[in-house]
This record gives sequence, C-alpha cells and structure tokens, in this order.
Amino acid sequence: MAHISPILDPTTGKPIRWYAQINLGRHPVTKKPRFVSKTCRLKKDLEEWVTTMNGDRQAGRLRATTTKATFATYLRETWLPSYATQVRSIYNSSKTVGKWILTPQPDTPFLGCLALRDLAADDFK
Repeated sequence: MAHISPILDPTTGKPIRWYAQINLGRHPVTKKPRFVSKTCRLKKDLEEWVTTMNGDRQAGRLRATTTKATFATYLRETWLPSYATQVRSIYNSSKTVGKWILTPQPDTPFLGCLALRDLAADDFK
C-alpha cells in the first residue's frame, strides 16, 4: 500500500514537491516495518513510480530486506564458509563459484555484481 502526500511551501501553502511511501511489510528477521520512499516535483511522476513499485511488490521483486550486498559478496562471506563446515573440501566448489559467478564469462550473464535484493529466478536461465 502506498501513501502519497504533498510537501507544502511554508509561505504560500501550495505543494512544491510530492512524497510517496510504500510499505514493504515486516523484515523477516527483525520484524520491523520496512518502507521505500521517494520525493518528486510532479505528482504524475510519483504516481508512475508508485504503480511500478506496487507491481514489483506484487510480483515478489521488492521485498522487506535491507541488505545491499551483492551475490558475489554473499557467496564469498556467507555461503562458502557455511558450506565448508558441511563437506571435507570446498576446493572444487570455490573454484566453480569463482569461475562462473565471481568473474564475467562470455555468453553468460554476470551475476556477481547484482544485489541480492535484485536477483530473480529469470537471472539464472
């Protein structure tokens, strides 16, 4: 759900900018409410942005996460150390991840630079 409100000029009382805030729900871990907001000069531009963001939220592309970590950072700092505790050797896994995800390859999408919040199933096709 989105909330749009004007930012008024103190002297004239007329709107000079518009502010929108979209509720993303509660963060899965901290249970705090999360919002995304934007300010625009024109109400029409802001309404277009709200429509786009609501569509992304309904499609599941906009979530209540706060991390800006990239896929490569997550793999290096979280997944590989966790995986190393479950198997004898992570040599092959780390080499495979390093070759196919952490470095660009021809004719293959480079996923390492994408933020975790921006990843979608279509990126892995």
